[in-house]
Amino acid sequence: MKIGIRLAAVILGGFGSAAAAAAPIRYDCDTAAGSFSEIEQGQKGPAYAVAGTVEPVQLRTHEQWLPAAARVDSNDGKRSVALQLVPEVRGGSTFAIVAVSADDDKKGRTRLGKIALGETLAFSIRAVGGSVRVEAAGKVATMPVAIGGGGRVGVSCSTGQFKFETLDLEAAAE
Repeated sequence: MKIGIRLAAVILGGFGSAAAAAAPIRYDCDTAAGSFSEIEQGQKGPAYAVAGTVEPVQLRTHEQWLPAAARVDSNDGKRSVALQLVPEVRGGSTFAIVAVSADDDKKGRTRLGKIALGETLAFSIRAVGGSVRVEAAGKVATMPVAIGGGGRVGVSCSTGQFKFETLDLEAAAE
């Protein structure tokens, strides 16, 4: 009888840990020109991560809005790091892949490559300690920004259609 109870506990424990792991998210973000949509998740921190793939499907034009981004933000909004897809030419079909940071008044920007409509880009952003590591297009940018506790991770799109796949907004291990 003891063996049966222990075996049941081991089996149930295994199911519990599998169920606790969140499944990756698929997000088909499709917005009109000048509009945006986002998925955002608050996390305890101080370590954060967002990863997945993004495919630009269709681009619309607007003077102000940037098309797509994945990001990590501080609780007060003063510190952030984002991976942005920025149209190289208005109405064009290619995007610069850019890591951008803001730390109070200090701003940073690193170009990581480019992507065209219909191509898929794997990316990850990991904030641990006093820096944030952005990986995309086979390149890495490390931004010296401390996000702190109680921050947010997310993805957004504007002025077009962008498909996010295998999106993982789970908290990073320190």
